[in-house]
Amino acid sequence: MSGIVSGKRTRTQNQESGHEFMIPIQKTASVAPQGFLARIGTAVQALKTGRPLVDNPLSHDPEDRSRGELVTELQKWCLAEREFWKPVFDRMREEQRFAAGKQWVGGYMPRTGMKEAYVGDVIQQMINRQTASLYAKNPEPEAEIVERMNFELWDGNQDTIDAAQAVMQQAAPIMAQAQQINAQRQQMMAQGTDPTTVPPEPPAPPQAVTMAGDVLRDYHTGMAEKAILRKVADTATLLIKNQWNNQNPPLLVSGKKAVTRVLVSRVAYMKVLYRREMESVFTQSASDMEFSDRIATLQGQLRTCEQDATEADDARNEEARLMKISLEKQIEELQAEQPPPVIGDEGIIIDWLGSTAVLVDRGCTDLHEFVGARRIAHEMFMSVQDCEAKYKIDLRDSGAKFYDNAEGSYTRSESEMHESTEKEVQAKNYKVCVWEIQDKRTGLVYTVVDGVKDFIKEPATNSPELSRFWNIIPIVFNCQEVEENLPEQDVTIFPRSQVRLAMPMQQDMNTAGEGLREHRVANRPTMVAVKAAFASVGGQNDCEKLRAPRAAFDLILLENLMEKQKISDLIQLLPVAPIDEKMYDVSASSQAMMLATGEQPSDIGAQRPDEKATGQNIAAQARATSIGSCIDDLDMVYSMLAQMCGEMLLKEMSGDQVKELVGRGATWPDVAREDFARDIFFAIKAGSTGRPNEQADLNNFKVIAPQLGQLMTQAGKSLEPLIKEGVRRLGDKLNVDDFLKPAQVVPPPKPEPEPSKPPTISITMPFQALPPEIQTQVEQAAGFKPASPASHLINKVGHAESIKAHTQNLETANQVQPQTMQNNS
Repeated sequence: MSGIVSGKRTRTQNQESGHEFMIPIQKTASVAPQGFLARIGTAVQALKTGRPLVDNPLSHDPEDRSRGELVTELQKWCLAEREFWKPVFDRMREEQRFAAGKQWVGGYMPRTGMKEAYVGDVIQQMINRQTASLYAKNPEPEAEIVERMNFELWDGNQDTIDAAQAVMQQAAPIMAQAQQINAQRQQMMAQGTDPTTVPPEPPAPPQAVTMAGDVLRDYHTGMAEKAILRKVADTATLLIKNQWNNQNPPLLVSGKKAVTRVLVSRVAYMKVLYRREMESVFTQSASDMEFSDRIATLQGQLRTCEQDATEADDARNEEARLMKISLEKQIEELQAEQPPPVIGDEGIIIDWLGSTAVLVDRGCTDLHEFVGARRIAHEMFMSVQDCEAKYKIDLRDSGAKFYDNAEGSYTRSESEMHESTEKEVQAKNYKVCVWEIQDKRTGLVYTVVDGVKDFIKEPATNSPELSRFWNIIPIVFNCQEVEENLPEQDVTIFPRSQVRLAMPMQQDMNTAGEGLREHRVANRPTMVAVKAAFASVGGQNDCEKLRAPRAAFDLILLENLMEKQKISDLIQLLPVAPIDEKMYDVSASSQAMMLATGEQPSDIGAQRPDEKATGQNIAAQARATSIGSCIDDLDMVYSMLAQMCGEMLLKEMSGDQVKELVGRGATWPDVAREDFARDIFFAIKAGSTGRPNEQADLNNFKVIAPQLGQLMTQAGKSLEPLIKEGVRRLGDKLNVDDFLKPAQVVPPPKPEPEPSKPPTISITMPFQALPPEIQTQVEQAAGFKPASPASHLINKVGHAESIKAHTQNLETANQVQPQTMQNNS
C-alpha cells in the first residue's frame, strides 16, 4: 500500500500513532507541478540523495475556515447522494449479475444432486439482437455552417449583382481617369508644385455608381466569409474523424459496449476530455500510455520500491533492489530521449464510464442533459499511487478513507489502516475515493478525496469552456421524466433496463425448467419390495443382489423365494404422478417477455403455427418504430459528442498541429476562435449510425455511373476511378490494376529528313528605282513588263473628267453624313 506501512520497517515515525511512514517522491500540494524534464530530474535526484522531509499541507486544516467548510459540505453531499441512489445502484448491479448468468436469487442449491440449476437463458440472445440493431456502425461527424444574415446591402437576388456589375463596367473609364488625376495631384502636391497649376479634383462618381460598388463589396465580403467558414468546417470535420479514429479502445468498440451497458444496467456515460501537451489525465476506459503517463507510472513504482522496507534476510530486498535498478535505467533513458512530437500527446480523450460512476443531484427530473440538477459528481476509486501521481499530492497523514470495493459499502480510516498488517493491506488492494464535482450554479469543478480536509486540485472552470457546461454525456433509452425521485420504489430518472423488464419472466422460465427436470428425476422407475420376504438367510440379503450392478445375461439366485412364488408378488413399481405439460408451459411468460421487450417469436425462430405473415409484418413495423426511437436517442448523443469535440479543437489546437494531422491544405483560425465555434455547428451525418444498405448503394451507382462515364469521356478523363468504385461497391476482390497495365506499344518509324536547300534572300525595292540592267533581268526572270503610260486610267479618261467625278463624290458624301449620324444617335 503506497504511503502507509506498519511496524519497525519504516523510517519516519508519527508521534501520535507510533507508526512510521516513508516520504513519497511526488511534490506536495502547495508546490506547483513540474514539467516532465524537471520531474525526471526530481526522480533521479531522489534516487541519489533521498527526498528531504517536508510537511504535508493536506494533513492540516486549511487556513481559511470557509474553505474547509466548503470541502466538508461537498464531501457530505457526495456521501448523501450515494446513499440516496444506493437502491437504484444495487438494482443496476443485480441486473448486471443477472445478465451474466446469476439468475437464481440468493444462489439456488438444487435438491436433485445436480451441479447446476436450470437456466434457460434467453436474455443473452435478446441483448445481442438489440445491441446489433442499435449500436452506431459508422458514426461520421458533419460540420454545418449556422444560418446567418451575412449581407447588409445585397438583397440575395442575382439580378442585383448583374446590374451592379454593368454599372461598374460603364463607369470604369471615368473612374480610371479620376484615379489617374488623383494620383497626379498627390504627386504634384508632394513635390511642392504651385497649387494654381495642380489640376482640380475630379467630380464625385454618381450615386448609382457608389451604390453599385457598395453592393458588390458587400457581396464579395459575405461570400469570402462563407468560403472561409466552409473551409474551416471541412477541416474540423476531418480533424474530428482523426481524433475519433485514434481513440483506444476504438470508438466503435466502446460505443457498442456502451449500448450493451444501457440495455443491461439502464445508463452509460461518456466523459469528453482534452489532454494538453505533457498533461496526465486519469481515465477509466482509455488505455493510451502517453509520455507523461509513463513518467508518472515510473515515479510511482520507484516510490513503492523506496517504501517497501523489509527485514535484512527477506527475499523482497533483492527483488526491490533489482526493480529499483531497472526503474533508474528507464528514467535515465527517458531523460536522454527527446520528448515525443506534440501531435501524439494532445487531443480529445473519450472516457466511457460505468452506470454507477456518476452521482446525480436528486433534484434532477430528466437524465437527458441533467435537467434540474445543480451538481453531478464523477466518483473514481483510485489506488493511492495513482491518485498521488495524477494530482501531484501526498496523502500521508491526510485522513483519507480507504475502500476495499467499488460499492462504497466498507471503508476504513487511516488510523484503522495502521491496525492492519502489511500483508492484509497489500492483499485487500485498498483504494481512495476521488470525487470530481461539477457545480452548475457556480460554474466550477471541485476535486476532493473522501476524508481529506482540503481540495487536491484548485477549483476552476471546466477547461476548455464549452457552450455545454457538463463534460459528461448520459446515454439512456426510453428516458422518462419524474417530478420526484423515489429510489425505493424504483421510480426515478433511471428507466428500467431491458434486463429488468425481462427478469420476472426469465425467472418463471427457470423455475418451470428446473421443476420439470426435478419431476423427471422423481418419475424414474422405483421398485417397492416387502422387506420381510427378502430377509437374509445365509448371510446375504436378496435385496443387495437385486440392487447391485450387473452385466448382461447375469443369473441372480434368490435364496428367500418360495416354491411357486412369483417375484411380482414381492416387488412392484412405485406409482408416480404423470407429467402434465401444461403445468410447465412457459408460453405465457415468453409472450409477456416479448411484449415487454418489443420482440416477437419470429425474431428468435419460434414462430407459432397459427401466426400469419401479416401479423409478423405488423409486429416488425412496431419493433422498428421502437428501435428507431432508441437510434434517434443515440444519434443525439453522438451529435452532442461531435459538437463538444469541435468546440474543444477550435479553442485549443493550434494551426500547425491541425496541418500535421489533416494536411497542409487545412484552414484553421488563429484568432477569434470563439466566433468560428459559434458559427459552425457539428452533428452526426444522417444515417451514418445505421448499417449501410449495400444494395441501395449499388442501385444508386448503376443509375449515376453511365452519366459519369459519359462526362469523364467528354472531358478526356480516365475511366479507371469509375471502374474501381464499381468493383468496390460490388464487393468483388478483382484487382483492376492488373487489367490496366500499359501495353507494349511499338513506336512508329521516324520520318526521313528532307534534303537541305540553299538559303534564299528576299529583297523588296521599287521597280523604277532599280538600275536599267537589273530591270531587264527582272523582266526576263519574272516574265512581265511594266505597264506603258498610255494604259493608265487618267490618260484614258482625261484630267477634266477625273476632276468632275471627284467633285461629285465629295458632294454625295456631305449629304449622306448628317443622316448617318442621326441614325447612330
